[in-house]
Amino acid sequence: MLAYYLVGVPLAYFLALGAPDLAIRGLLLGYYTAIFLQFMSYVCILGRADWQQIADDTKDRLRDEATTLKWMQSPENTVDETFVELECDRTYGHYVRSQ
Repeated sequence: MLAYYLVGVPLAYFLALGAPDLAIRGLLLGYYTAIFLQFMSYVCILGRADWQQIADDTKDRLRDEATTLKWMQSPENTVDETFVELECDRTYGHYVRSQ
């Protein structure tokens, strides 16, 4: 988002109305430059991610959710007990069984 406002718009303004006087081509060139910078920033962010750690965290979270879901669906739990014994896990934004 910053690429558009900090680079794209000023560059488009300069190229379209400034010294180069490229008119519509200047507007498009500024816009395309912002898109390219945004793309490169995403490449850098995604390239630095620890994908193995993200996959491990996802597997653990899904395993916990499956365990909680099985516990919630067991016949010995009533609806009231289920809601009383669940608490919100702020890390992932879902409910887990309280210990």
